[in-house]
Amino acid sequence: MSKVERSVAMTEEVEGAARLHLLRHDGQEDLCFALWHPSNGRTRQTALIERLVLPALSDRNVHGNVSFQPAYF
Repeated sequence: MSKVERSVAMTEEVEGAARLHLLRHDGQEDLCFALWHPSNGRTRQTALIERLVLPALSDRNVHGNVSFQPAYF
């Protein structure tokens, strides 16, 4: 069986939104979920990220690390 490469692709708009949300000025971790679709080739599998599902303030707990509330999931 041949080796399969795995990758992720997204639009510049999605990438920008991810950077704005995930790269925090206070250095703490953050999170978000994303909706994605698989794209399979003969030797490559790619996750195509369609859009982010950003949490509201009450959906997560930022405390150095980050955790989320079940309702957000």
